[in-house]
Amino acid sequence: LNLFFDLVQRARALPQAMRPYMQPTASQNEAPCIRFDLALREIESIVRDSNKFFDAAAPWKLKKTDPDAMIAVLTISLELLRCIALAYQPFMPDAAAAILDQIGVPDNERSFAHFESGILAEGSPISKPKPVFPRIDPD
Repeated sequence: LNLFFDLVQRARALPQAMRPYMQPTASQNEAPCIRFDLALREIESIVRDSNKFFDAAAPWKLKKTDPDAMIAVLTISLELLRCIALAYQPFMPDAAAAILDQIGVPDNERSFAHFESGILAEGSPISKPKPVFPRIDPD
């Protein structure tokens, strides 16, 4: 589980990882530039690793064999999702808000200052999941 807690720490550090790319920089021959693409790359790295964690941990299999481990996996997954949604707010505010609403993050805990506030309080209400993005059929 230490590897997964390291992933949570990386997710909580997203503001620091994104900050250099979100401030205008310029060289002598260039206009100021904000590198949203590199900031998004930081978030996407956490998203990819979070998906790998969730697939490898397979909480749906743990329900019958190890319910305590299932709760730990789901708790870590919710924390990762909270951090990812917070980080996506400047880029996709409506989608990020929908995710944060569904997992019960209060409106007053959605700034970058709240990355370190940690895991949602035990017993926090979580609404029934609804798709945030429309399903794309390959047809």
